Amino acid sequence: MHVPRSALLAALPLASTCLSLLPHSAAAHGFAGDRFFPATLLTDDPFVADELSLPTFSRNPTSADGTQELDFDVEFSKRLTPDIGIGLSRGWQHVKPLGG
Repeated sequence: MHVPRSALLAALPLASTCLSLLPHSAAAHGFAGDRFFPATLLTDDPFVADELSLPTFSRNPTSADGTQELDFDVEFSKRLTPDIGIGLSRGWQHVKPLGG
């Protein structure tokens, strides 16, 4: 039976959607034996992983002296081996003092 190429191309988005909805396992990193070490707001991710943080904007609350701060950051991390990785990041910070 011959199926037209256009019919196959039309079915491709539906097939890819169905495949993406199938359950799949995820391997968590950050385990050392029975202990899990999560990344928090105060500590960076303690384990090597492939990660991409596209533009991250943050605006800190106005400080007691009226200073306002705006941060813009981008970061890329690549795992080279299970224990070695490389990270590249770039950040920009704008500090506006009260009346300045």
